[in-house]
Formats: sequence, C-alpha cells, structure tokens
Amino acid sequence: VVYVLSGNFDWRFTTESSPSLGFTQPANAATGVELNTTFSMTFSSAIDKEPGKFMYIVDDNLDIIHTISIDTDVTIAGSEATFTIPEGTLDFFTNYYILADVDAFSSGGIPFSVLQSTSDWNFTTRDLPTYSTSPESFTDDVGLNETFTITFSGPVTPIAGKNFYVYDIT
Repeated sequence: VVYVLSGNFDWRFTTESSPSLGFTQPANAATGVELNTTFSMTFSSAIDKEPGKFMYIVDDNLDIIHTISIDTDVTIAGSEATFTIPEGTLDFFTNYYILADVDAFSSGGIPFSVLQSTSDWNFTTRDLPTYSTSPESFTDDVGLNETFTITFSGPVTPIAGKNFYVYDIT
C-alpha cells in the first residue's frame, strides 16, 4: 500500500478573481458628456455576455431612462464592452448612472457582477448650448441684404421638419 498524502501537510491555493472594471468611457464622474456618445468599459481580462441580462441608465431619482440588452445591444471584444443608446435618450446637464443586473457578465464561464452601485459609473451631460446672434436682437436699421448668423457655444443638431423663420413685426 502506498500512501500519497500521509502525515501533516498544507495544500494552499487561491482561485482567480473576477475581472475588475478598469476604465469607462465616459470616465466615472465625468462632466460635460455629449448626449450622443459611445459608451465603453474595459476590464482587467476577457469577458463574455450572460444571456438575458440588462444594464440600465438611471437618473438621480433612480428612474430607468434606458434599458440596454446585454444580449443584443452590447458588443464584446476581448476585455472591452461597448454600446450606444438612441439619440434623444439623454437630456442636457443631467446626472446619470449606469447599473447592471447581478452576474451580467462572465469570465471563463463564471458569472460576475459589476455596476451594482451608483458610484461605480456615473456622469453628467453637457449644459444646454448658449447662442449669440448677428445682428443682435432688437437692432434697428438692419440692412436688407444683411447676413443673419446664429453662433452656438457647442455642437447642435438640426431637428428634421423644423424651420427657422424671419418675420416683419412692423
């Protein structure tokens, strides 16, 4: 008879830890975030999607503003997950948080949880753009061939079907 494990012995080992969330875009606690941005998360190692799980963009009241299906809306490439949201989802100068279902991702077939707290990934969108006009409002004796200019403090997107009108108020 051969005894392989006899006497006192220690058998010590550690298991691999779940991937940690290293970077987010926009960065956690970022301000001035554009309304139409691409969101990304970079983990410490490769990840996979867990089926039927979701992420949520919530506001200060924790009301869900948008639901992101991890199955269909999130793209995984190694350790990076990216997603976009529909235009018009976010409002100007508003705080948002991104949260995820428990065990929304996996690594090596083992589910793990991230984005469980509002402090994990939050951001504030940019302020509503201001504008200036030329000629300035209420200017008298504007020439008939004058060029009208509106200058915005940041990027703006025209809304289809909306027009700009100039009226004679005399």
